[in-house]
Amino acid sequence: MRYDLFGVGLAMTDLLIEVPGTILEKYHLHKGNRNLLSQRKFQAMRDSLRPPLEVPAGSTGNLCMAFATLGGKAAMFGPRGNDDLGKRYHEKMESLGIFPFFPIKKGSSSALINLITPDAQRTFAACIGVGYDYDDEDIKTASQLAKESHVFHTEGYLFTHKKSEKAIKEITKRANTISFDPCDIPVINEKRAEILSFIKTNVSMLFINEEEAKALLNAKNSTFLPGLEPLAKIVVLKLGAKGSIICNKGARYHIPPVPTVVKDTTGAGDYYAAGFLYSYLQNNSLEECGKGGAMLASKVIQKIGTDPSIILG
Repeated sequence: MRYDLFGVGLAMTDLLIEVPGTILEKYHLHKGNRNLLSQRKFQAMRDSLRPPLEVPAGSTGNLCMAFATLGGKAAMFGPRGNDDLGKRYHEKMESLGIFPFFPIKKGSSSALINLITPDAQRTFAACIGVGYDYDDEDIKTASQLAKESHVFHTEGYLFTHKKSEKAIKEITKRANTISFDPCDIPVINEKRAEILSFIKTNVSMLFINEEEAKALLNAKNSTFLPGLEPLAKIVVLKLGAKGSIICNKGARYHIPPVPTVVKDTTGAGDYYAAGFLYSYLQNNSLEECGKGGAMLASKVIQKIGTDPSIILG
């Protein structure tokens, strides 16, 4: 295979800033979730805050960066704008050894203001820009890359627009092993039927946290695991400070968390998936894969942002 991992997702830059909780109330943001803003409102918010820390990210981007830093051969695809933000994103990915496939579109690149409150929780204010703008040539290119990769990974955010949803469904047809993270409760609530159908039909490895799982299954209590297990060959339920549970062929493996001081939970799930997939492609046991994911997650939450160099520290 040409690549170990091929990711398709939003080529999104995080703009990280620590803020008091009152900021969320001021801008009517739902804490802990992604809040989608118009370009005008997004720019007004950005202008009102002090200069943020700029970090290339996005769910799939975080995963690819961590995976490549571990030594895996990764490629990523996602439309970007004809602006400096998109150019810097491309350059950063390339500098980390990721093979970059970021078609340039007329408009602004995807960006997200990552508001970190004193309790280490993060709330997102996002402007997608051209991130959903896939054309037929993009689909053709990405489909070939998926065919040439051991694992194809993508994210739930792309199901919120007809162009990107169509692209993912077409690319998946050429993929080998398919990994998926729904990423966000509002996305699941909006596109539950489509995402659930996609998982059941295509996904080999599902990465999902507890609240997302409840939303996906429309569950009202904690007895949802039996309904989650059949959705994919391997289901990884991320439980935060309680660790994770890996389900496969009727077996369950509980992976304890790695004790650490939490500074910022941004990217924890993405880094977990990167550690898991890297170990999986080394033919390790599922328990070892879970431990690899837990270790990476524990590293990224020790500092603000998702700088993959912390993996090597």
